[in-house]
Amino acid sequence: MKCLIHGGTPFFSIGIEYKDKYLDEIFSKKMNLDPKDTKNAIIALNGTSSFASLERIADEILSYRPSTPAGQFFYELKVQEVLSFALEQYFKRKEININKDDDLALETVTKYIDDHYMAQLELEKLAKIAIMSKSKLKDVFKKNMA
Repeated sequence: MKCLIHGGTPFFSIGIEYKDKYLDEIFSKKMNLDPKDTKNAIIALNGTSSFASLERIADEILSYRPSTPAGQFFYELKVQEVLSFALEQYFKRKEININKDDDLALETVTKYIDDHYMAQLELEKLAKIAIMSKSKLKDVFKKNMA
């Protein structure tokens, strides 16, 4: 496992590379998961910029200052936490079956909401950003956030 962190400035990304052996031994066998699902869950996180949970984990990683050998344990747990989040999101999306265009539009809207959370957000404006009707945006948002 390798973790790449961009520190010293507000982060835009944290890259975590999982080794196939780690995924197969830890999750595929112990958790009784198909290795393809595990790898697809990680791939599905690529380019994701609107998940507050990932931002929280990234903040914890960036602010942690290990002073004991327990630091390795902390980082391993954070890596497992990211993988757990990836799997949860992957299976949720697989279950609700949102098409890729709607998923991308929803991610754009979610990013906009994250960036403008202090402003009054109008559904009409969010629908325009998503390039879909207000009712479709509500339905897709509810499906995804359920």
